[in-house]
Amino acid sequence: MQLCGFIVAADLWPGGISDSEYHRREGYLQRQEEFAANDLVDGKVLPFTIVLDKGYRTTQSSFHAGGQRVLQPVFAKSDRRFTRDETLRTASVATDRAGNERAVNVCKRSWYIARGLTPNMSPKRMNDAWLTFAFQSNFMYDPVL
Repeated sequence: MQLCGFIVAADLWPGGISDSEYHRREGYLQRQEEFAANDLVDGKVLPFTIVLDKGYRTTQSSFHAGGQRVLQPVFAKSDRRFTRDETLRTASVATDRAGNERAVNVCKRSWYIARGLTPNMSPKRMNDAWLTFAFQSNFMYDPVL
């Protein structure tokens, strides 16, 4: 989900893959880099800011894709307290990520997607249904934000 509330889905990925490998192979980092290069602000390229939950390990792949910024909650050792700024940053990320989770739940409301992949069902058709319903959901429901 974009920070403006518009839901954009990517292809479904079966099986296990690392976070960095997923972000690299999915291709959205390159699409964002191209978009930023064509959407100059005062002649400058402004990098995207990607908001991720704890545990995602994509900082390296995002930086190599046009210096994109990654915003994640602060990681703290078990006994250490957060500072004021760390608390605000973590709360901000949690709010944005919660909106993303709600967007995914909206996309899963389709009957076809909710019943899951059954034997003899085409994975391509399931992917097409996922992409279509995710786009359609922008116009069918109240905004998630």
